[in-house]
Amino acid sequence: RLPEESGGGSLTENTVARVIPDVPTLAVDEGFSYLIPESLEGRVGIGSIVRVPLAGRRVRGYVIGMESGSEIDQPDNLKEVRALSSDLPVFTEQMLDALRWAAGYYVAPLARVLAKTAPPNLPKRPPPFVRSDVESAEGPLSELARNVLDGKKLKTVQVLCPTVAETARLAAGLRQDLGDLVVEVAEQSPASVTAAWSKAACDGGLVVVGTMRVVWWPIRHLSMAIMVEEGRPGMKERQAPTVAAADLARVRAECEGFHLVKIGRVPTLRSLQESPEVIRVPGRLWAPVQIVNRTEDPPGRGC
Repeated sequence: RLPEESGGGSLTENTVARVIPDVPTLAVDEGFSYLIPESLEGRVGIGSIVRVPLAGRRVRGYVIGMESGSEIDQPDNLKEVRALSSDLPVFTEQMLDALRWAAGYYVAPLARVLAKTAPPNLPKRPPPFVRSDVESAEGPLSELARNVLDGKKLKTVQVLCPTVAETARLAAGLRQDLGDLVVEVAEQSPASVTAAWSKAACDGGLVVVGTMRVVWWPIRHLSMAIMVEEGRPGMKERQAPTVAAADLARVRAECEGFHLVKIGRVPTLRSLQESPEVIRVPGRLWAPVQIVNRTEDPPGRGC
């Protein structure tokens, strides 16, 4: 859970954290138990990035569970968590089932999957977000913008695009209705991506627009994920594990209870197999194509 929802203040003496070391091997997928020192009580929870001793060195690790010392045999013999790297957890308890599914389905070490939920740099809590007035322009999200002006509480919407260029175009259009409520993951630098991650993880009522990497993020108050052209190559990771954004978004939606909407000209066979509600938009979806027969042209005049 995120800090406001974790209830971490109830930790007692001999609290034990279950930690997955950030080591790219299946051998550590079950994790190891570490005592939480008194100096870190109330600050370490599920999703926390910590530093722990492992095989004579100190490594990064991800907390996947909290236990009481009474549940562990000989808790006094356990090693301690050495440091807390960030006050912001990089995944929530509700995300864990989907993350474990991804590790098993794509045969990847759980540590590699958990690492994808974190931004490039260690996240820090952003300054309080003050919403500016949004001009109620006529557009596809005008009603949503008017709800913002009326002070109604909104959930966060996540929008996934195949490319950075499409992300920029869509974010620019959404800003006409929603102003600075739109968080664009511009992929310009590690610092900018980390800032967008922190804002999405801590503030609700936003529209987070980005490429496939955003499907891993712990977005606060997420109520809907919208996927644009799920079958495009950009919606599947190139390096191992080759996770498909549509598969992970589907499992996350089932585990976390948010809505999943897919937008595209042609649905994939996987989507049709899932028997979703299909809404067809009237009119032409593809640009007109003219076929020209050049077989009778003289040599050398081809394109």
